[in-house]
Amino acid sequence: MKNRNNTYRVVDSLPKNAITIKQYCAERNNCTASYIYKLWNMKQQGIETTINLDFEIVLFSGINWVIRKKPD
Repeated sequence: MKNRNNTYRVVDSLPKNAITIKQYCAERNNCTASYIYKLWNMKQQGIETTINLDFEIVLFSGINWVIRKKPD
């Protein structure tokens, strides 16, 4: 198994719009969790994508959650 060194912002509480990675994938026409992680990691590395990343992955109680960003 590949070692992964992903780090996500740790939060003490979740906003009401937080959902699990699985739920977020279902909302995005059944994409995979690995695809969402890949998009997030590309953003963290500064790689430009044509896909609008309207979310952030955070860590709460040992579980990764998606927080959708509100439009400006």
